Amino acid sequence: MLQGWRTGYARRDLLTPESDMRRALFLSSVLALAACNQTPETGEAANDSANLAQEAAAPGGGGSAASGAVAIADAMLRLPAVPGRPGAAYFTLRNEGAPLTLASASAERAERAEIHESTMEGGVMQMRQLQNLELPQGATEFASGGKHIMLFGLDPALKAGDSVPLTLTFGNGQSITVDAVAQAAGGTENHSGH
Repeated sequence: MLQGWRTGYARRDLLTPESDMRRALFLSSVLALAACNQTPETGEAANDSANLAQEAAAPGGGGSAASGAVAIADAMLRLPAVPGRPGAAYFTLRNEGAPLTLASASAERAERAEIHESTMEGGVMQMRQLQNLELPQGATEFASGGKHIMLFGLDPALKAGDSVPLTLTFGNGQSITVDAVAQAAGGTENHSGH
């Protein structure tokens, strides 16, 4: 039985030959770019980029992207159960460089995106908007019941299986865009805490 946020989206219906081909194409593109950045003496820059690309391209049912020292894996957008209500974006962000500040987010098929965090306070789940979010080196999970991106004013034509470009912008001006795969509300993950 699949349990938990990481395994809850590794569903067979999302691991199609088309997604495998996109993942392979993405990986080969990043590896080719990484080879261009390789330092002749050590090859370290290419190896770091290649490792991030391989981690981002690992199968998990959601979109992946890598830019510099930042990689995003398993990006998905949970559609609202009731049309007109907000949706939420979840993913794993891996930062292999200096600490970053996530300053903002946007999605092509949403009017507005906000950085949110849910925490348990006095036995009650509380959700609050964050103006920015410090991202230390290593992996940061954006998952139900924790950090996530709330998406308001979603395109009503959006349906499960659609791909939605999600852009994260950092305090240093760097940004990264990943295709988040839309999933219907009430999937394998409890979304009650956003």
